[in-house]
Amino acid sequence: MCVIIVKDNNKIIEDKILIASSLINPDGLGVLWLDTYKVDKIPSVDYDVLRTKRPFIAHFRYATVGKINLANCHPFSIDDHNLLFQNGTIKNLGNKKQTDTQHMAEILSRCDRRD
Repeated sequence: MCVIIVKDNNKIIEDKILIASSLINPDGLGVLWLDTYKVDKIPSVDYDVLRTKRPFIAHFRYATVGKINLANCHPFSIDDHNLLFQNGTIKNLGNKKQTDTQHMAEILSRCDRRD
């Protein structure tokens, strides 16, 4: 199963956690930088970008649904203000090309936020 790491300011994630996350979840790394709200999608082996004091949410992907490529790394945009990360598989969503999580983000993008 994928790994999501949420990191506060001024803390450093231990190397052993980053290395294990990369090895167990080799199918890509999505990072939301919480100081800029910029998203980067990179290979899992490039986890060294997470050796920083910057705050972030990182998702190491273990592909279950959807093609293995950087475009299928989390997070996925729901709208201008919301992104979706998740672990696990959402039954009956996604296909050979698209992840279940991206499919869910598309469904949520069509919903009224008040719902």
